[in-house]
Amino acid sequence: MPTIEVKEKFAWRPVLTTSGKWVWWRKYIKLMKLYWGPSGEGPAIDAEYFTETEWLLEEIKNSHKNLPSPPSGSGRARYY
Repeated sequence: MPTIEVKEKFAWRPVLTTSGKWVWWRKYIKLMKLYWGPSGEGPAIDAEYFTETEWLLEEIKNSHKNLPSPPSGSGRARYY
């Protein structure tokens, strides 16, 4: 079972999303699935990138999987 991390980021440079769209100067969502191997080895990371609207559709499609929401700041955008 992978560990799932969701981060909201800002595309300062062009970023290619999983759907094939380029995102630039906008927020995007990075979904990382971390698969931990045997002790002493680093994790295998499967990363997917979504625009904000694609992420909304992904949350609706996978509402039964309880995907974590990206962190939200209190009125101030947070970039990781």
